[in-house]
Amino acid sequence: MPAFRNHYREIILLVLIFTLLGSWSFVPHLLGPQAEAQSTAEPTEEQLAEVAAAAEQRLAEIAETRDRNKIAELRDDLALRNADLAAMGLTESVATNVLSELRTWWSQNEQALESADTDVRDAQRALQEVMARIRKGPRDASVLAQVPLLEQQVDTKRAQRQQLIDNVIPQIEGLLTFDQKALWHTARLNRDAPARYRYVSGLDSDQKQALRVALRKYGLGSSRVAAVEDSVLWSSQQFALETTQLAVHTNIDQIKSAEDTVFQSDSAE
Repeated sequence: MPAFRNHYREIILLVLIFTLLGSWSFVPHLLGPQAEAQSTAEPTEEQLAEVAAAAEQRLAEIAETRDRNKIAELRDDLALRNADLAAMGLTESVATNVLSELRTWWSQNEQALESADTDVRDAQRALQEVMARIRKGPRDASVLAQVPLLEQQVDTKRAQRQQLIDNVIPQIEGLLTFDQKALWHTARLNRDAPARYRYVSGLDSDQKQALRVALRKYGLGSSRVAAVEDSVLWSSQQFALETTQLAVHTNIDQIKSAEDTVFQSDSAE
């Protein structure tokens, strides 16, 4: 596995080249007998160069998509999605600085984060395999005894990953006002709440569960969800929800502009 990670770019490039060559050699067959007869010669250096360039281009697109997905996942973990930045009332300039800071941190810690993600997946896989054995049977006390330890390992690996990404928090906080930092702190505490309620302080587990069930059952925008909000949220929480949702609506376009500035500059590099 380490060898594959070290050379994955070369491996993918070779696969793409062979795929494109295979597609190229099949084209004359589709064009008819005359074109097929002319295709018996070996590809020229110019043709091979074109195939290699196309493969390089495709590889760059794959890498860019992968990186964007990884950063999007990181932004969600840290409550730094577009809606989060808009809810905090960030200007386009500040949002650009925040996203640039996060992108820089990610580029410097990509390997460590990938390793942490792998550790979490491995721990989850080990637990899933044991649970599958338990479901399949027969009942085995020694297998059952592994579950608490494996669950603890999953929790430990998740906590280690979270500890790693939390290292960027002081750098981001240095760009925010006192009120913005307070709202961001609330959003991070509410990571397990539906995204709409991330900015509502003081949410307890019962409130989160009631809101989660209502959204799943009735859907966002439903009058029944609004009724549940009225019944389970305090007046101060309802005010915070209304205020931050208004901020999202007001600020989202300039946050999207900041996102385009940061990540389009990534693509141009």
